[in-house]
Amino acid sequence: MTSKRTRSLLGAATAVVTLAAFFGLATAPVAPAQAQKALKLTSYVPVGSGTWNLYHKPFIDHVHDLTDGEVKIKGYSVGVLANPFDAWKKVQQGVADICFCFPAFAANTDPVNAILAGLAGGMNTDAFLHWIFYGEGGKLWREFRRDKGNFAIAPTGTSPTEIFLHSHRKISSLDDLKGMKIRTTGAWADILKQLGASPTVMSPGDIYTALERRVIDAAEFITPSTNLKLGYHKVAKYIILPGVHQPSSATSERQRANKVSRSRAVRFKNMMVAVYWG
Repeated sequence: MTSKRTRSLLGAATAVVTLAAFFGLATAPVAPAQAQKALKLTSYVPVGSGTWNLYHKPFIDHVHDLTDGEVKIKGYSVGVLANPFDAWKKVQQGVADICFCFPAFAANTDPVNAILAGLAGGMNTDAFLHWIFYGEGGKLWREFRRDKGNFAIAPTGTSPTEIFLHSHRKISSLDDLKGMKIRTTGAWADILKQLGASPTVMSPGDIYTALERRVIDAAEFITPSTNLKLGYHKVAKYIILPGVHQPSSATSERQRANKVSRSRAVRFKNMMVAVYWG
């Protein structure tokens, strides 16, 4: 399992990569009063949740530290500024400056998003990171977001294999999935249909209640360490492994590219080299 130190370094490196990518286009210093205005970040999870504490909060803290407080970010729980499915649009509209977005939530808009979110039978975490940072993955991802929505993005987190299901029913074979109402996202939703299940896409914040009230029969969502805090095991008897539907997963993040001076953008790029290869 990824250590806290590794996650912290990844968070710092991500902040550096993000800042360098986003702010590298700045051409003039910004006024001090403008620089102190906090950027608004919308998330697809509640503030204080496991995913927030592992990825989102460290990113906010690292951005503050790497800019000597020049760039401040205020994070908002899912549903305050945007729901998980329209966060990209809210950034375009100026409601939020940054979105932590799970690509699978936009799979219906473009199937490429399903690839970025992690595919059944796809790459594990190590392979995914190598593709992003050492192969063509990162370049293709940035070009895709730029061409489709004029976004500047950076990978902001990756997780290991997910739990296959928190379920009210025991699953011993593919036949057991038939007729089940299952919360999921991305390409796996289409696969579940072919297996005879009924996929349901819903916000992460609604999963617990849906399981508790048996609105759904089962749900897949992230990893054991995160789900333990969310308490799904308390309302659904069975925990099904392994998560063949998602060997790894990633989040993406976007921000406007005009909030900090060009001199600091150069400094961020130098820091990026030190973090990754120093």
